[in-house]
Amino acid sequence: MGRSKSTVFFCLLLGLMLGGSTVRQGSPPLSLFRIAQNSAVANAQGLQLLAQAEANVAQLTEPRMQAALSVEIAYGYGYLGETEKALSLFDRALALAEAAWVGDEAGREYRAYHEDQTARQVVQAMTNLGWHDRALTLARTIRPNLAEAEALHTVAQGLIASGDTRQGTTIALEALQIAKGVDKYSFSYEANGSCANYKYEALNAIAATLIELGRVNTALAGTAEVESCYAASHPYYPAQAYRSTVYFHLINSTNSIATLNQVLAATQSGISETEQVAVWVAVAEGFIAQGRPDLAVGVAEQIAKMPVDESSFIPYAIWFEQISRLQAIAVALTSEGHLAAAEQVGELAAVPIAQWHDWEQRHPEHISALPENIDLAGRYDLVFKIPVEIARARYHADQGNREQALGLLATHWQRLASFEGWLVEHLQEVVIVEWFRLGESDRAWEILASLDPSRREQLQRNLIYQLVDVAPPEVSDRLVAETPLEQSLYDLSHGIANQTEPAVLEQLWARIQALPLEGWEAQMLMGDLAAQFFQVGAPEQGQQVAAAMTDNFALQALSNNLWKQGEIAAALAVINRITEPIIQSQAWVQGAIITQQLQND
Repeated sequence: MGRSKSTVFFCLLLGLMLGGSTVRQGSPPLSLFRIAQNSAVANAQGLQLLAQAEANVAQLTEPRMQAALSVEIAYGYGYLGETEKALSLFDRALALAEAAWVGDEAGREYRAYHEDQTARQVVQAMTNLGWHDRALTLARTIRPNLAEAEALHTVAQGLIASGDTRQGTTIALEALQIAKGVDKYSFSYEANGSCANYKYEALNAIAATLIELGRVNTALAGTAEVESCYAASHPYYPAQAYRSTVYFHLINSTNSIATLNQVLAATQSGISETEQVAVWVAVAEGFIAQGRPDLAVGVAEQIAKMPVDESSFIPYAIWFEQISRLQAIAVALTSEGHLAAAEQVGELAAVPIAQWHDWEQRHPEHISALPENIDLAGRYDLVFKIPVEIARARYHADQGNREQALGLLATHWQRLASFEGWLVEHLQEVVIVEWFRLGESDRAWEILASLDPSRREQLQRNLIYQLVDVAPPEVSDRLVAETPLEQSLYDLSHGIANQTEPAVLEQLWARIQALPLEGWEAQMLMGDLAAQFFQVGAPEQGQQVAAAMTDNFALQALSNNLWKQGEIAAALAVINRITEPIIQSQAWVQGAIITQQLQND
């Protein structure tokens, strides 16, 4: 190990020497020579790292782990231009995976799809390297058929990305036909709390590609059989919304009036109510983006008039969906300045609100089942109007009407004081964020100080994420400084990533050291802190934090950050502290690739 490290550092030293040479302006041949030399140094360093990773494969005892790691190393060799070496390792990975099944044929088809993914990983790696012909040849040998379809789709995506749309489309259509022929029950999973159908996942993924290619009708026809998956414990809300996903792909890729109308027509039936209203909201937002608020109001009318079967298991779920989705449309209209249209949607929301209130009056025994015992009709301002009014305040602020915006926020803050519950707390959070955004920091801090300590601490943790990019630095600095780390370490990682002063980072490190550091959450936070110390030019402090880390995955993540910063020596030191051979090897492979990517850039 010492010799290989010496070789790496010699290469680094050579690179620094070459990179520091003085070249006269107007001497392109010498400049090109230096670039070539630096590239050779990066390549030699990468090959050395890959050789170290390859040596670790022999230390593993599980064939599938050996195969998976061999694929990653092979990709690294291919990325660095060592084609023959890469191909040899790909072949070895496939052989290892095949040998793992010898003498264990029972249920091989099902288990091969779920567990033995080496061949598909090789297809993915070859595709990423641009070796499409090799990847295609391998993909057509994969069994069972669903795995073959997924592998072919991977190759199709690679071809399309490379500009070969014609062949990519042909292969995507081939993948679609193979996936359609698979028995949907052979690759599905259902349990009390979760469910999945891998055939439907494959069909949706292929359909998304076809939609991007403009083959919309083919995509919709190919996914006509797709159904969402409902777990036993959630008979109303899908655990996997496979059906609506198809339409979201269509809306996101071709957000035209014609497409939106096509989706609206296609979802009038054959889809559950919860998914239906979710898709319709996306359609309405698309209409708003196209400058047609009138069409968005038309969608809102359809949502408001949806029939509700009161004999269903939880009829109030439909009303809640209707109201929350209408609110989303009203907020979207308000944000774009379509205030009159938003008021129309608000009037429409009165219909399901009244229906819910009537149902509560007739079935008081069910009220306890509602979240926070919400008396919906009695809290109209809370559940619908206030979020829309907050959006109106932001719109006025963006238009330069600051005083009008502040007046709206103050009014609705007072209204919120009359209620309790999680929804109120969320809306309070939104108002405080707006005060900070508008520069009313004193008012926001005063409100925070008046809250119950436990509520204030939770709110401050949430605000760190929301304000770090939109509020002055002193706001996020103060939030980080005042938020108890004992409550949630990970909540502060976003704040750490935006700190630029070593002194602030040192204060955080002092606080972190007083806490138990064994948990994964703490270890990842320490990795963020160490990387940020290097980023702001304080490597000694970064090394100190890294030295206290023990979690292998956290060390791997830190090494990746250091590679990207160009802190090669520090990255190698971190990798050498990883105790799991496969994780250490993955870190070396990633380092080799990142080094070459940085050189290419």
